Amino acid sequence: MRIDGKDYIFGQDYGIFGLSSKLDTPVISEEGRLITIPWTIKGITVRLKAALGTDADSDITGNAGISFEVENNSGKNADISIRLLLDTALGNDIDAPYFIVDTDIRPTMTETEFKDDEVPAQVRCVDSLTKPSKLSYIMTKGWNGGTEANRMIVGHWANLANTRYTYTPDNYCDFTNYSNDHREPDSAAALYWENKTVENGQSFTGEVLYGVGNFSDNKDDNIGINITAVRVEL
Repeated sequence: MRIDGKDYIFGQDYGIFGLSSKLDTPVISEEGRLITIPWTIKGITVRLKAALGTDADSDITGNAGISFEVENNSGKNADISIRLLLDTALGNDIDAPYFIVDTDIRPTMTETEFKDDEVPAQVRCVDSLTKPSKLSYIMTKGWNGGTEANRMIVGHWANLANTRYTYTPDNYCDFTNYSNDHREPDSAAALYWENKTVENGQSFTGEVLYGVGNFSDNKDDNIGINITAVRVEL
């Protein structure tokens, strides 16, 4: 999180720096499917929420809605930016899904930044390019009415996780194999909601949908997959 040019990590106690901060007790509601965690820093409260999909008829698919609300009660207007970091794990032995962005056919395998209109509506992550058995997806375009992210970076988990906010992608870093500097394949996606002027007493929200599917146990000859494309060709 960035407030007026200063970076803060959600949930941290900044009392030792003379800053008022408080992490409230998480609240579990909606029959255990929603968790809400409020955190306040300098009079600005961030309520992070995660809601689990509960499909009783399916044991191989699932999704989670991740959202936040930023409320400004600091007594003055503030310039606020949020970064949400997702570890795109699939549970496979090698945690390095290949990113396929929107209608692209070729996967994104090196660190890449997308800005404004280039931010994909959806990113699909698979565990193999030749015979995928697992799929995860990130949907970014305000699926429940929240503000859309205006920037996104896909890259190596270690690179992104070792930064508080700002990160410049290494276009030569292949996060899908052992050739990178970390000698390990690992991937993540960082979404940014940047430079929101929030007046005192006002708020804004953002959200993404993250889902995981496993098709390795499919017993039918056919399987249906939703594809976002202008025209589909074989």
